[in-house]
Amino acid sequence: MTRSVTYHRTTSIAGVNIFYRQAGERGAPVVVLLHGFPSSSHMYRNLIPALADRYHVIAPDLPGFGLSEMPSSSDFEYDFATFSTVVANLLEQLGVERYALYVMDYGAPTGFRLALAHPDRVTALIVQNGNAYEEGMGDFWALTRAYWADNGPANRDAMRPFLSLDGTRFQYLTGSKDEARIDPASWLYDQLFLDRPGSVEIQLDIIYDYRTNVTLYPAFQAYLREHRPPTLILWGNNDPIFLPDGARLPSRRSRSRTSFLRHWTFRPRRQGGRDDPRDARLPCPKSDQITQPQRRIRSMYNSKSKPSVLPTGGGAALIDPSDALILLLDHQSGLFQTVKDISVSDLRRNVEVISKLATLLNIPVITTASEPAGTNGPLMPEIHELAPHAVYVPRKGEVNAWDNDDFVAKVRATGRNTLIMAGVWTSVCVMFPALDARAAGYDVYAVLDASGDPSEMASRISLARFVQGGVKPTSTNALLSELHRTWARPEAAELGKLYGRVAPNYAAVAESYARAQQAAKEAI
Repeated sequence: MTRSVTYHRTTSIAGVNIFYRQAGERGAPVVVLLHGFPSSSHMYRNLIPALADRYHVIAPDLPGFGLSEMPSSSDFEYDFATFSTVVANLLEQLGVERYALYVMDYGAPTGFRLALAHPDRVTALIVQNGNAYEEGMGDFWALTRAYWADNGPANRDAMRPFLSLDGTRFQYLTGSKDEARIDPASWLYDQLFLDRPGSVEIQLDIIYDYRTNVTLYPAFQAYLREHRPPTLILWGNNDPIFLPDGARLPSRRSRSRTSFLRHWTFRPRRQGGRDDPRDARLPCPKSDQITQPQRRIRSMYNSKSKPSVLPTGGGAALIDPSDALILLLDHQSGLFQTVKDISVSDLRRNVEVISKLATLLNIPVITTASEPAGTNGPLMPEIHELAPHAVYVPRKGEVNAWDNDDFVAKVRATGRNTLIMAGVWTSVCVMFPALDARAAGYDVYAVLDASGDPSEMASRISLARFVQGGVKPTSTNALLSELHRTWARPEAAELGKLYGRVAPNYAAVAESYARAQQAAKEAI
């Protein structure tokens, strides 16, 4: 299997150049990897390609770390509030609105602050020796607490040895049962950046600001209790800096699973051999090649992305409404006049049913038109009347909606990976974006009877090309039933009305049943 490519990029955030690593398909679920002290995204260099076959992975270097810019402390506020703002701005710049956070050490308070500010955006947490409890801080912190109490020269100087090569080596080797498994280049790489002119003073400022994270621990804990994000906790039992109690407490108080890594004795920034999640060198195409932390990370996504799967296995091959996005493309009055493979009245009715279905089941809808003021005419108004939550994206003449940056950005921003498309013409307005979305890694369905083509021949060719390209053809009635799944739901009566619209004979069945029930009651 081909190993995923990791891209190394730099962008400006509020005037500061931020370096980040990026891999995986843009439409895949997003995992943001936040590093700790004294490392950078370099520590995730082996984990990134191991996850990128199924996830869109983003790993930034915080300001002053790694390959990100290190402005002077007189020009930049080096604190954790700023770090979280920089990460939030980076994700917004990349068009990412929903993401899982992989946090450890300094990355933990950075990520937790991000979660406090945007709890609706966080889909899951993976916490690797990332503390949020006083009980996780032991005797190691005595000098640091003295420094927090008095930021004078003596206490500041007492912290300097921790920033030396010996201090960095200590973080990699302490607790390891086999030092030969740890690559010395890892701590030499970190120290290279620590030894830059001005870096030590900046790092001392950051250590001093860490006290504000301890103050926020109760807020972090309240977030875990109230929002209960799916959480996987990985913790080295031999860690003298953040003690294992820092992991046990959140696992008891929130919806989390904890692994105490007794046979992996690594600090968050150590490279501890293949069992270290950051050192997973395999692309993981088979289950027996996935390390246990990777398997648990993936299972969290799988359980979150397919909540509709029953213990029987029912629903495993069906559309999950919570991962679905409906795209209604170019349903314009002028184009309707060219449709010959389905009656226009049936086509419009089916589009209306899908619009109402999206509203009943809370499924987001994006509509678009190439040029509403042109000969193709305006978008049919019933879509937005029946789905008032639908978002309209105007195009600038592009025939293929996937050629429009705004349209693709809106799709990605939903964080959903199952795209349900319908449009006019099927062979163009649905076909082109459907094939491009498949190439980008999305699961794509084409609702053929909510779409239309200029001829039966065009329709048959479209169906063949969909199948060849991995796009799944479906019908309005099948889509309604697939998303409906059970009558034991509060929307059942409204959904029943939709069946009556898409299959009028079914309405007659329902009416005759209701009349028979009424007659039976009257006869008593």
